Amino acid sequence: MFPILMIAAALAAVLGLSASLALPAGAQEAKRSITEIGPNFYRFQNNFHTSVFLVTDAGVIATDPINAAAAIWLENEIRTRFGQEIRYVVYSHDHADHISGGEVWDDTAVVVAYADVR
Repeated sequence: MFPILMIAAALAAVLGLSASLALPAGAQEAKRSITEIGPNFYRFQNNFHTSVFLVTDAGVIATDPINAAAAIWLENEIRTRFGQEIRYVVYSHDHADHISGGEVWDDTAVVVAYADVR
């Protein structure tokens, strides 16, 4: 192989490797959506996880925030779409993919959960 081709191949390999290292595994943009499933009742999807929320005149009752990034996104969407704050967050159970992110709503929401939730 000619030296210039070897250098080009090495450079391409390094650039390809650095491009693959640019985003950590799972750091792809999340697939998120909100779908109305009943009057003022919505399903929130974050990749393969879903939760629900209810919009009321007194604020929003949300369940299982999923993670901090999802909770921030949901909070902003609710504020933009409905002009409301999340006032209650209900934890269905204490698995990390259900309770993570709830701290995002500490300043606006009251947590509702069973006694043994961590």
